[in-house]
Amino acid sequence: MRGIIDAPRPGRPIKMLPAHAAVLVSQLGEDRLWTAAQLAEVLNDEFALQITAQTVRQHLLALGYSWKRARYAPGKPLDPQVEAQHRAALDTLNKGRWTAH
Repeated sequence: MRGIIDAPRPGRPIKMLPAHAAVLVSQLGEDRLWTAAQLAEVLNDEFALQITAQTVRQHLLALGYSWKRARYAPGKPLDPQVEAQHRAALDTLNKGRWTAH
């Protein structure tokens, strides 16, 4: 029976606890984009946990999260008045009559 049970493995013990993972999941539930470095800072601020961005990435993969490239697309519809102002400014720039405000 002794040969079936794994022996303790060498190496540094895991720093991430279930409480840390819960904070990561709650932060990722917010309506914003997070980088691994920003999440590492959150863990440092909340738990004084010195952890690298690479370690955060590994734990996010273990939690089932995957990385996708951010897109330059509006997350919500633009205000028509603001869009009209910006289009007018672009039209003025395209005509070559730029003036500083």
